[in-house]
Amino acid sequence: MKKLTWSLLFLAACSSSTSLSELSEDSRSSFVHVVGSSTLYPLTQKAASEFASDQRQVRISVTGTTKGFADLCSKQAAIVAASRPISEVELSECKRSQVDVVALPLAYDAITVVVHPENTWTSYLTVSELRRIWSPESQGRLVNWNQIREGFPDHPLVLFGPGKDSGTFDSFSERVVGQRGILRRDYVSSEDDYLIVHKITSTKGALGFVGLSYAQRKAPALKIVAVGLTQAESVLPSVETVQAGSYKHLARLTFLYTSPPALVRGDRKEFLGHYLQTVKLHGQSMGYIPLSNLESAASLARLREITDE
Repeated sequence: MKKLTWSLLFLAACSSSTSLSELSEDSRSSFVHVVGSSTLYPLTQKAASEFASDQRQVRISVTGTTKGFADLCSKQAAIVAASRPISEVELSECKRSQVDVVALPLAYDAITVVVHPENTWTSYLTVSELRRIWSPESQGRLVNWNQIREGFPDHPLVLFGPGKDSGTFDSFSERVVGQRGILRRDYVSSEDDYLIVHKITSTKGALGFVGLSYAQRKAPALKIVAVGLTQAESVLPSVETVQAGSYKHLARLTFLYTSPPALVRGDRKEFLGHYLQTVKLHGQSMGYIPLSNLESAASLARLREITDE
């Protein structure tokens, strides 16, 4: 697999997205609380449903990755499912809060460009075309499909995508436009990937982007578009193309984030181990790309090493 750069351990002052009391050993909270990415929600839900019992429950709050990190750093959350790495600015914020942040690589994902299934004219889009479509300079100007490429029809272009709290928004803007957090603002945004998919399936001129698992789940109600620098290089996202490194422009690594004091409660540490195993067993069938055996073993080993210092 073409490697995506990641680090097993981030040290900084950070906090979380459940209450401060939930981080203590004698907390009255009876559930494990996971906040963060909507991209990872199906996987989080799968891990939670298998982990839950009469004695232990898992609560999931889909806040978006960016809000999840803010909650981690303000000691309002113990576990964050993240669709991107934590940024230097976010790490600095955590450091000011005296929270040591631990990153556990989880799985690879492919940001997937999708259109309405009746779109017969778009089988691929180049990175430069995506940049032109989504750049702030195109706001209110590039509003028709025939403005993208000669031969495309005279049909309104309607854009859909995640909102600013989403790690997918950050990753897509960084990879496509070249600056994290910068996209044209005249598109329909939501932190709910299911809603984005629903809107695209009901809008003939739609173009949007979501995680691969959501796109695959709604096929054939969605049409997935190949992406590359040129037509010849363009490939469709899949487990195989991400693993081979050919779908390289919009592939990314996802993570679980926590901190050593949060794992004083053994059920949280046990859940994280279960989550990492869930990815190995079920991730690929759900549209996520598993880590290599070596990478997976490293994440599990890092989790075992965590102690409350």
